[in-house]
Amino acid sequence: MNRKMAAGLAVTAGALALAACSSPSNSSSSSSAPASSAAATSAAASTSASASASSGASSIVGSSSFNDANLQALTTKIQSAIGSKSLSGVKIAMITNGNASYWNEAKAGWNAAMKWLGAKGATGEFTEPTSSTASVQVSLLETLTSQGYTGWGVSAVTSASVTTPIAQAVAKGVSVVAYDSPLPSAKTQLYIGTPNTTAGCDAGKAMTQAIGSGDVVAISGSLTAANTQQRIAGFEQCAGSGVKVVQTLNDNQDVATAVSDIQAALQANPNIKGVYAVYSYDGGAAGQAVQASGDTGKVTIVSDDGESNTVADVKSGLIAASILQRPYYQGYMLAYVLAADKVLGQSATMALVKPYFDSTGGNTLSTGVGVMTQANVSDFTHFWSGIGLQSQ
Repeated sequence: MNRKMAAGLAVTAGALALAACSSPSNSSSSSSAPASSAAATSAAASTSASASASSGASSIVGSSSFNDANLQALTTKIQSAIGSKSLSGVKIAMITNGNASYWNEAKAGWNAAMKWLGAKGATGEFTEPTSSTASVQVSLLETLTSQGYTGWGVSAVTSASVTTPIAQAVAKGVSVVAYDSPLPSAKTQLYIGTPNTTAGCDAGKAMTQAIGSGDVVAISGSLTAANTQQRIAGFEQCAGSGVKVVQTLNDNQDVATAVSDIQAALQANPNIKGVYAVYSYDGGAAGQAVQASGDTGKVTIVSDDGESNTVADVKSGLIAASILQRPYYQGYMLAYVLAADKVLGQSATMALVKPYFDSTGGNTLSTGVGVMTQANVSDFTHFWSGIGLQSQ
């Protein structure tokens, strides 16, 4: 996702909401939704973007099925196993990696699950750290462990920072689940979220379908986060042999930096034909940078997630495709798993969950992957509308 930009563009970029990808995930800041970069596009730029979308971008195969049906079936089994048991001893929490609009969908899922669980006596807290820093998040996790929580789920700011607090919590009998970004080296029970290598693979396929071959720049908010590494690896594995990631940028979870770095990359290398934008705010940042560089219709953007500016840019054709997660079910299933751990026991809970693990291996309860294009964007907006949101 140029270092120096016009003051007006920088102000616009700074107003964008930061988010986790999947940020570690994950990953972000402001929760207010900014005006889309597409909304500021001139008539000429919009025409150019539409022309691009009707050519190579129209070859991208969209998908909106996710894994909803299987997760609802699992929910029914957990509810049946809990039956008439009291959940008064359940005290659980969901901790994000920052304060961002991206997490609104996950919060909606958490709240929906807590409505059922709360009616049976469970208590739960959805918590966004005051800043997307490892020290703030670690302090919060340690506090939760000391306050008698029976379980918590975390999207880590950095994987290394949470290893110790997770080990300490597990040693005290607290159930710990990773969501949004996996924590393979930590003592977590399982991972709930997108199979990130698969998501990156879908992005690589989409880019290849759109441009055929050419140089690509990738950008993310953290190059050390597991989800970023897995997504870029998946992108490179599944992109055509002629598609090459020639530069990988780290915007350090700052939108203005993302915009300026992408624009600088485009100016420095006129051969760049595509941008892979990994964190949720990076898609909108890429749209701004492409417009500012005069490359609308020339540079193809494939992004991740569905923040409001990204959705608007997909609708206009400025972004060719966005690879979406299902944050709703990250929050929803996290609450059910943590509650079941307490009342049924972790072994019994895992016996229910394991048949639904992702076939790619590991303890991954997949929430699925979606590919949003100009042709199927209404599938996604319909889902969001149904849970009271305008975007992911």
